[in-house]
Amino acid sequence: MPKNWKLILLTLLIVAGAVTIVYLFAKEDVQNLGETITGNIAEIPEEGEPTKDTLLLSLLAGAIDFDGQMAKLKQEGFENEYFTAFIGGINTSQKSFTIEMEFPTDSGFEIEQKVASSNCPIDNTVILGADDLEVLAEGEDLFKWVEVGDRIVSYCMDSRCSSIGEECILIKLDAQ
Repeated sequence: MPKNWKLILLTLLIVAGAVTIVYLFAKEDVQNLGETITGNIAEIPEEGEPTKDTLLLSLLAGAIDFDGQMAKLKQEGFENEYFTAFIGGINTSQKSFTIEMEFPTDSGFEIEQKVASSNCPIDNTVILGADDLEVLAEGEDLFKWVEVGDRIVSYCMDSRCSSIGEECILIKLDAQ
């Protein structure tokens, strides 16, 4: 064994300690340097208004502030505004749903039920899995897929939200 093994071990410990201290205090700078060198810059989108041409693209690109939107709907009205709701009931023969909208309050959520007819155009209808928003189907009749408990993202077509349409995204509670 070399005569200076204690010196080599001490040097290794000091270098490892120095690297650890630099990393802990400059972690963000080190991470940014790594992202700059590799070009892998991960952007985490902030919740907010849809930023893409469609609700689907906005939903897949990042978080949409649905709580903020639902609070806005409660105060300003529904017509031509997007929303999210749970499906509480289905009437296939009348092509309508009972939707359960959750409006944020200081103490949680207020749930309001509405019966809404579906005017979802087939070419703007998408079925997604709940876990990873995997596209399960596109361009199909919503009523082929919808079940109580699923979530829908769409637009209210009138002031009472008794008709929904323009674009319809069904998020399956239990992906098939």
